[in-house]
Formats: sequence, structure tokens, C-alpha cells
Amino acid sequence: MHQLLQSPALDADGVLRRHAATVYRLAYARCRRTEDAEDIFQEVFLRYVRSAPNFQSEEHEKAWLIRVTVNYIKTYYSTAEKRHTVSTENLPEDRAYVQDDFELMLLALPEDYRVEVHLFYGERMSVRQIARLVGKSENAVRVRLTRARQMLRKSLQGGDQA
Repeated sequence: MHQLLQSPALDADGVLRRHAATVYRLAYARCRRTEDAEDIFQEVFLRYVRSAPNFQSEEHEKAWLIRVTVNYIKTYYSTAEKRHTVSTENLPEDRAYVQDDFELMLLALPEDYRVEVHLFYGERMSVRQIARLVGKSENAVRVRLTRARQMLRKSLQGGDQA
């Protein structure tokens, strides 16, 4: 494994430097738990090292990592251990990760909406790119984004009245 990491064809350090924040934030946006986000992060980069993909561009590299992250998040939550754990929805959020208002608003959304919103606003990806990465139609992604904006607008309006 050490020899593979040192291979000139595999730029593991560079990939990690360029995309660590993206992968971690995407994982955290979905699960809201530092431990789970770290597990997902680690597995995504292990998969990168094991498969040693050859990318055509940095955009292709980023898309591959996001796709692997989204797929692994689905797998991670489908395991028997995770199905039988208590939901984190009612637990206090791990504020160590929250760095700005965007991340705080993202945490206010239901889990099902966070990935698309993070990719659209946080990673500045197009609806078409997001649809390909998450395996949904462009229309489904647009609907999720619209609903998420409505939820955020409603929570902000409710917060102003209190």
C-alpha cells in the first residue's frame, strides 16, 4: 500500500489537498455527525487509492470523488448497524464543524435535501451535474432545491417573528 501511495501515477497527496474539504463537507452535510463523516471521508479516499483511477481533468477527478461519496453514503446508511442506531435528528448538532451561516442553514434542512443543496450552493455545480452524480433526474433535483429554498425561507421568516 505504501508503494502505491508513492506511485507517480497516483497523486494521493494532491487529490487529498484539493478535495478533502469537499468530501468531508458533503459527508457531514448528510449525516451531521463528525464520526460518521470521518468514516465516510476515510473510505472514499481509500477507494481512490485502491482503484487508482486515471482522470482526464481536475473536474473529472472532483466529480468521481463526489460520486463515490454519494454512493458510499447510501451504502453506509444501509448497513444493519446504521439501520438500528438512533436517528441523529433529535440530537444536538456537532457545532465543531459548523464554520459559517451556509453550513448552519444546511443543517436546518432534512437529511434528504442536504446533498443536493450542498452540491448546488457549496460546490457551485449545475443541476445537470448534480443529477448525474446523485442518480436522479434534473427535474427531481430542481424540485428538491425549490423545496429546500422554501423550507429555509419559511424558517427564516418564522425566526424573524419570534
